[in-house]
Amino acid sequence: MTESVNTLDVETDIKHINMLCKLLGLAPYKIIKNKFSGDDIIIDCNIRNNVILTIWSVVSATIMLVSIVVTIIHYTNQLSQSLSNNINALLCVPMFPTVAFVAILMNLTINKHKMAEFISKISYIDTKLNKLNRSIPAEKHYRFLRDVDIVIVLLVLLPFCESECWIWRTDDSLNLQYRSVMYSNIMDVAVMLQFCKCVTIIRKRLFELSLSVKQMYNPSSGTYELRCLLGEICKATSIINSMYGPLILLELIKMFLVLINFNLMIIYFNISISKAISLIAWKMLMMVEIIYIVVNCQLTVNKLRHLNQSVLINLCLKQRLKTEVFQQLTLFFNQISTCGLEFTACGLIKLDFSFLCSVLTSIVTFAIILLDFK
Repeated sequence: MTESVNTLDVETDIKHINMLCKLLGLAPYKIIKNKFSGDDIIIDCNIRNNVILTIWSVVSATIMLVSIVVTIIHYTNQLSQSLSNNINALLCVPMFPTVAFVAILMNLTINKHKMAEFISKISYIDTKLNKLNRSIPAEKHYRFLRDVDIVIVLLVLLPFCESECWIWRTDDSLNLQYRSVMYSNIMDVAVMLQFCKCVTIIRKRLFELSLSVKQMYNPSSGTYELRCLLGEICKATSIINSMYGPLILLELIKMFLVLINFNLMIIYFNISISKAISLIAWKMLMMVEIIYIVVNCQLTVNKLRHLNQSVLINLCLKQRLKTEVFQQLTLFFNQISTCGLEFTACGLIKLDFSFLCSVLTSIVTFAIILLDFK
């Protein structure tokens, strides 16, 4: 009986999040297999072949743009002396459709080509790694947990957004506006899930690369190929940063505004219990989203460190072999140490545990100061 082996497939990894993004108008392209090779996965960005998806993206972008304009006009006419209400009206609420609008616009123009380049690189890496790791037994993966984040969005976030429309309901026209804001929030979360899925894809390839190092029987011939694959992974990471950097920066600004301003609204205003619970739920949602993004990025960077350790161990074991083998492993070790693999928001914010600690500390400190002044 043939023993199963690890087989990397980027189409399988990204299939479900791509379906969700298509439904929301965030993916105006198709993921297909290369007709010539039969194995490589590519993205068809041609508008003629994606007319329906492109039209749906344009419609979604129009809805978001109208929502931004209507929200600003509505709240501008109701400005008060309360700074918190004004911040919520002119900044917090419009930021939800703004992030979604920018995401759709970028996916319609620049990002679909960058995504095609990313998928092409990952497909090439998979082909090479599948050949290198064909003798490694496959691990047991719990597939039902692989896309649990998408299941949570569908079964938890959708009912939550619907309940929000009911809690903050006023008149019919405003309810329609609230629904568009809630819909844009789901789109924002989908974009962040797409980013995290791309980060997870990088992490999985780094893990497979580490396995290749541990199973390397002929370092003189295999090290150079592994070094080339690491270079391709670093390039794929740069593509991810360029695709999602502006969107993550906008999303972080939105989260910061929600976390800070909702503190003011809960502490200083006499609101009903249901609305107070709603604001607290929003704060928790923003914090969970930040934590999820940062943890995914940090775990991926940690995989690079594990790869570094694997090469270092191999380097120590191979010291008594040929000089050229030792040199190749030394070059590989130096490459890992200096590759600088990291995930950032436009190069301004590094998405790691130190950033997460800074956010948590700032929120707690601000809440304590507000309570003291009250």
